[in-house]
Amino acid sequence: MRPHLLQLALLLPSVATAAALAGPPQSRRRQPPPKPSAADASPAAAENAVLQVELPTPLRITYATESSCVESWLCARRHEPAFGFDTETRPAFRKGEVFAPATLQLSTATDCLVVHLAHLEAPFPAALVEVLASPDALMCGLGIDDDAIELWLHHGLEVFGRVELLSMPGASTGTNPDPSPDPNPNPIPAPAPDPDPDPDPDPNQARARAAASPASPSPCWVRASVRASASL
Repeated sequence: MRPHLLQLALLLPSVATAAALAGPPQSRRRQPPPKPSAADASPAAAENAVLQVELPTPLRITYATESSCVESWLCARRHEPAFGFDTETRPAFRKGEVFAPATLQLSTATDCLVVHLAHLEAPFPAALVEVLASPDALMCGLGIDDDAIELWLHHGLEVFGRVELLSMPGASTGTNPDPSPDPNPNPIPAPAPDPDPDPDPDPNQARARAAASPASPSPCWVRASVRASASL
């Protein structure tokens, strides 16, 4: 027993030294993912400047917090016949809690203006008020009537010339209304089943009904009748 105790006593210092050199044990908790580098991160939208986004169609986005930026963007596109229209509002998680629309978005085929309504100086830019209230500039969007009501209630902005995209054919569900048309639109209905089928008919009764029914004309007799009618 003593030799074994002596060996354990000699091993304990070496084990303690190895543990000290290894450092503290690693945590079993999941480590957060590494932060992306500046090269991999998405470009941030600079205030009152143009951000170029390379989508299938290049798009220039302007994030406006100053009235002068809104005025210049709208004046450069005062002849546009229609704009894409949308608003974004802070979500409410309590009953009775309501927030005003935070941003207003107007877009064309190549440009988009994001107006941060809370950061604009009062009153709102005259160009923004005029383009929203003009019946000649169409505002196209989904659920646009609700957005227009919120803008009027919270910011006093009137939106005319509204075009509701949900009212267009095929836009209510966002899918093709008839993705797979039926190749046979008028199928032949199946014959109705016998209301009182006889599961075990009597063979004698079947032969009697067959004998009582008139015989069908043979094909030869039909052809002869047709020829006689044609000669007349």
